[in-house]
Amino acid sequence: MKFLRWLIMAFGLGIIFCLIVIITPVDKTPLNESRYYQLAQQKLDS
Repeated sequence: MKFLRWLIMAFGLGIIFCLIVIITPVDKTPLNESRYYQLAQQKLDS
């Protein structure tokens, strides 16, 4: 039973780690997003 508990804990930590890895690049690169928004606005204006 202890092994099963460790397995579930490791699985949960893995999911949390994956979420952090997926979420952090979005926070680290706001410049790229703003550039995309600027390009989109320019296309809408023209």
